[in-house]
Amino acid sequence: MVYGRPLELYAGAPVGPRALGAELETLGYRAAGGGGQRRHYSVSGSTVSIATRGFRFWDGEEPARRLRVAFAATRVQTVRDEQGAEVALARLEPVHIGGIYPAHNEDRILVRVSDVPRC
Repeated sequence: MVYGRPLELYAGAPVGPRALGAELETLGYRAAGGGGQRRHYSVSGSTVSIATRGFRFWDGEEPARRLRVAFAATRVQTVRDEQGAEVALARLEPVHIGGIYPAHNEDRILVRVSDVPRC
């Protein structure tokens, strides 16, 4: 699997609520009234509530959790979990941009160098 970069959310991050909503839509999240199900989010004023899904990054697991992200203009003001505790860093799973195993319905095929035409 080949992934893009993950979106990192932390106090002071240069992202606004509209950009976050666009990123969530790209990742397959859907707007919901309550934001209770995984991969859903809701917007209330300058706060976005997100029910994330977990993801395994190269440096460890990012747990599935409910987050409330408050904004001041186009910057993240705070990120809090569902108990109200401040979260120093939360990462959303990166966008899947490709793969290399066609047997798993991915979009790249491995070939031998001898099968590649010379330019």
